[in-house]
Amino acid sequence: MMSYNGISLHAMINYLSQVDEKFMLERVGPYEFRCFVRGGKLYGEYENTGTLFYVVMHAFKPYYEQYITEITEKREAFNQVFPNVKVQLDKITNSGSMRHVSYMIFDEKHNEVMAYRDNRMQSERLAEHYNDTGHYQCKIIPLYAHVESFDVVQEGQK
Repeated sequence: MMSYNGISLHAMINYLSQVDEKFMLERVGPYEFRCFVRGGKLYGEYENTGTLFYVVMHAFKPYYEQYITEITEKREAFNQVFPNVKVQLDKITNSGSMRHVSYMIFDEKHNEVMAYRDNRMQSERLAEHYNDTGHYQCKIIPLYAHVESFDVVQEGQK
């Protein structure tokens, strides 16, 4: 799948739809799309026609730094409370009251997140691959929300 500086087309479309006053994407012909974005006073309006990736990428470019800052802050907040979140996720998993959406591959040896996958089998294979190198001690942790939209709630908060 195509990406812009490591950000997938899907992530760019989701972000634009969240932060813009108006975000419109329509198909005007085979392999041709029209994108219209009204970003408010700060970003103004953008309209372009071309391939899907081309029009979305150019609409997303002004938001790139803002997106990176927000994602970095969310990841840092997630990593700070990870031990508490992990305990809560284990409790929910064991109760069987919720279905997971995706999986985190966590290296216990280096205390860091290695990857995220939506498929359990892919997660198991990747964790096994990391573990086979001998440098990592990975385990799979089910998550109940995608990290990009994950709101960190510490114990005692609602």
